Amino acid sequence: MNELNAVDETKYNYALLARDIRRLAALIHRTDIHGPAREPIDHALEKLESRAWLISFVNPASGALVHDQDVYSDGRPVTTAIDWGGGFATLVHCPDPRDETSGDAEELAEELWPDTPWPPPRNSDN
Repeated sequence: MNELNAVDETKYNYALLARDIRRLAALIHRTDIHGPAREPIDHALEKLESRAWLISFVNPASGALVHDQDVYSDGRPVTTAIDWGGGFATLVHCPDPRDETSGDAEELAEELWPDTPWPPPRNSDN
């Protein structure tokens, strides 16, 4: 796999993981968990996504940052946010433009991004 494809694959994998974390947060917020019990869960999910971002986009040896995290090397978006009731859902596009079925074929589900107005952040805003 060449360097550009490896970077695109990293962007794709991070987008899938971040989306799954937001889906989990939405499920938790729809339950009857309130107050002191929910706050540490929310905090843990935020830390998990932050750490996934660091692992995905920061080279620990050089400290170099992967730029344009929301756009593949060919200029296509990594994700598309879709208005979903009171929240949003994320469509994650496959890094290979010839294989747009893998990410797009997944079922959409509500996600939660606490304390953020519409539109939700792109990968580069995290």
